[in-house]
Amino acid sequence: MTLNRANELDCFKTEIDLRDFMIASGFVRDPKESGNNSTVLRHSCGDKLIVSRKSNQQYVYWNVHDQADRGTIIDFLFHREPQISLGQIRQQLRKWVGTSGSPTPSSVMKLPPLKTPKHDPAKVKSAFQQTEPVTLDHLYLIGERKLAPNILADPKFTGRVRTDRRGNAIFPHYNIEGGICGFEIKNTGFTSFSPGGTKGLWSSLPVEQDRKLVIAETAIDALSVASLFGIHQRRFVSTAGQMSSSQCECLVRMCKQMHHESEILLAMDNDPGGHRLAMSIRELLVGSGILGKMIFNCFPNEPGEDWNDVLRLFANEEQTSCLDGP
Repeated sequence: MTLNRANELDCFKTEIDLRDFMIASGFVRDPKESGNNSTVLRHSCGDKLIVSRKSNQQYVYWNVHDQADRGTIIDFLFHREPQISLGQIRQQLRKWVGTSGSPTPSSVMKLPPLKTPKHDPAKVKSAFQQTEPVTLDHLYLIGERKLAPNILADPKFTGRVRTDRRGNAIFPHYNIEGGICGFEIKNTGFTSFSPGGTKGLWSSLPVEQDRKLVIAETAIDALSVASLFGIHQRRFVSTAGQMSSSQCECLVRMCKQMHHESEILLAMDNDPGGHRLAMSIRELLVGSGILGKMIFNCFPNEPGEDWNDVLRLFANEEQTSCLDGP
């Protein structure tokens, strides 16, 4: 089989069972915690990874102990070998899909197939209707994450931050038609996504006067930027990590709806994953003809930090922000 370079990476993400690859890399499946929709794998170094399969058939994972360690098989390799090049990754993975003439490695162990989640809009809508507006004494968002109460109370975020009966923080995602398609669920040591939901974009409510679009990896990071540097003329959006093709469409449309002199600020984590995401978003927007809009990278100063780390460390100190413009 011959693949062009454009679709080869997609093939790696869908055709290679990420669980097999992890097991070949020294991970061990935890049968007690694994189920039909996800597989838990552990490593002697202490890593605990959860693998699932998205509706687009891509295998994805996330590390319970490191929120930056998540994504596809490409991210798995980049995270463990930061100096590896994309060309080296291609060479390493080609044998797993049989595109280099080498035999495809046999599975280390016979694993049951992962069931892919099905989008159930009615289930998402019903679950979201059971949530409530977030309170300004929310233990997780205010107490732990140190978000500014006045930011959560601002009309820009009306309906965009909610809570459920367990006290989880709820962040709704919207599709390209503007309808709710799912929601993030977050609490101390816990991150999930609504059953039956698919990722769109979380965002603040649009205001005509907005002149800066702040794109962050998570809603909490976006709200942290708002807490640190204010909301005047800023619109905030979160991708909830790596983006799907449908999210790319949503983001391009949102950018095109901004004023033609607007700035786009890529407020990603200061780590390899954040840098790669910023680069991919920049390439997406430039390739989509986002003309007249300046695009700036905006990382925290310290390597490894995200914007909520900055907020929690310096919430009571004055900050100098690159968000005020170069």
